[in-house]
Amino acid sequence: MENLKRKLFRKSIHFLGTFYFLLYAYYGRFVTLEIVATLTFFSILIEILRRRFTIVPDWILDPYEIKGVGAHLYFGFAALVLTALLSPEAAVTGVIVGSIGDGVAGLIKAYQKDRLKEGLKEGLLNSKKIPLIGMFLTSFLFLILISYLNIGNVNFDFDLRIIALSCLVGAIIESKPIKIKEIYINDNFSVPLFAGVFYHLLS
Repeated sequence: MENLKRKLFRKSIHFLGTFYFLLYAYYGRFVTLEIVATLTFFSILIEILRRRFTIVPDWILDPYEIKGVGAHLYFGFAALVLTALLSPEAAVTGVIVGSIGDGVAGLIKAYQKDRLKEGLKEGLLNSKKIPLIGMFLTSFLFLILISYLNIGNVNFDFDLRIIALSCLVGAIIESKPIKIKEIYINDNFSVPLFAGVFYHLLS
């Protein structure tokens, strides 16, 4: 279960995106935008520094990140776009789908990969649909929960029907990566962005 343990560590950082809702609810768009921009700036610095110094061990990174760009930077840019340009509900939906939903999908895939390494090739748990279902359900249920929370200074007005469709869009994008002229668009950018934009367009 080494792959699952590594993913669990990575996704524990991923799940910090859930605090975005509280930040937005209590401090509004502009403070949230400032904090997201600051964190994204630090992500850029980390990306520059880790190419010169061993500040991030390779075992934490996914293979594409070792010589490429870290997932946190893709997610940071997506959160910037969502916060700056979309409605509060759309921004929160995109970030939650991209953090909780995508995080759960990653953990399920890691578990499935470990099962395959152990020779457990059969069974429902190995179905490719399980990560998609898990991603949809966790992000949808979390968004339902926060839609009923009356906290902070921002009056969110979530539409549960649009939330469901946005979560589904995010899950589909995660399961079928977008490719433009032989270049794959990282799902840490595409999932939150598509889920958020979809909510914004339908609301």
